[in-house]
Amino acid sequence: MKKINAILIFIISSFLTGCVKPFVAKVDRYANLLVVDGGITDGPGPYTVKLSTSGDVKQFSLLNPLPNCQVKVKDNIGNEYSFNEAEAGVYKSDSITFRGVPGRSYQLLVLTKDGEQIESAMELLTTGLKIESIDAKVEHKADPDLFYGKDGYQFYLNSETFDTKDNYFLWRIQTTYKFNADYGIHSVINKSGEYKPMLYGDTLRTCYRDVTVLQILLLNAGNLNTTKINNYPLYYEDNYTKALTIRYSLNVQQYKINEAAFTYWNEIKKITDTGGDLYSTQPYQVKNNLRNKSHEEIPVLGYFMVAGIAEKRIFLNRPSIVFRYDMCRPGEPQRFVIERMLNRPDLWPVYFAATDVGMYLLDQECVNCLLEGTQKKPSFWI
Repeated sequence: MKKINAILIFIISSFLTGCVKPFVAKVDRYANLLVVDGGITDGPGPYTVKLSTSGDVKQFSLLNPLPNCQVKVKDNIGNEYSFNEAEAGVYKSDSITFRGVPGRSYQLLVLTKDGEQIESAMELLTTGLKIESIDAKVEHKADPDLFYGKDGYQFYLNSETFDTKDNYFLWRIQTTYKFNADYGIHSVINKSGEYKPMLYGDTLRTCYRDVTVLQILLLNAGNLNTTKINNYPLYYEDNYTKALTIRYSLNVQQYKINEAAFTYWNEIKKITDTGGDLYSTQPYQVKNNLRNKSHEEIPVLGYFMVAGIAEKRIFLNRPSIVFRYDMCRPGEPQRFVIERMLNRPDLWPVYFAATDVGMYLLDQECVNCLLEGTQKKPSFWI
């Protein structure tokens, strides 16, 4: 399960898929595959295309950025738009000169530093369907693995009325929440190795954290037999983390995709949901909209997205539920570890907490929220 998820993680984080032809590859032969992540929408740019190469599947390797490539997008009336490399393997368009136009078709063209030519299928850009509302309801869910079950917010999505017959959707969700470290700081061994009391113990107590939901969320609206999406259960945030403890924001990006893209993502979802064997169906056996013109037999992973977009953000305060995340527990008493920590400059600063049972050294994330978030308030925060 962990290995198959490692192979799929970069595909889940990319946008969409299409359909060229399937490849059946041997794992040993294709450990260094090109991965494409990105695309364009009818929303404002800049648009981003990330290029990388996959590591050895058997070794559970990470992706390696692919720099120094030529990246362009071409439309069906002959216009070409260049993407500039913003950082290693990350290519961005000029938001002033290029914005996707519904009704036009677009194609990705890549020339790697080794001369490999990669291209996507030409795909039509449609107008995104607006999100009418996102509603949150406190709900309990039974779970055979949890004695108390789960409590939290169930989010429901409502759309505007469809203007076409065939409607397929993919959603990306980003959550942002405000949270507290479990304890304030009593004292510190600072960066100079001095042990001192902490004058303001709540200095590193409160932070914000962003979490990208990797769950694949899809819908073939043709199965609804309605002209809009009503109360569609999109995502559930439970009480086993700190996400809902103070203030919470959910941001939904809704992509109106084509049937081929839906089919692709549905196949990827089946693999992740079933936790398939490493040597059963693989991402490079699933049809996508990318091909290697230089070597047709070598698959290209990922997908170049051409899709209409709509976006909506909501904010929520702490619900009236019991939270069941694991609280930090005192470790060693402070007096036993100060001398030892004074000999570990690689760990400075070291923070000590004031607990109900005395002064203790805890895991540092128990007193320092910066280890799991940032104290910079997001620009969108209300």
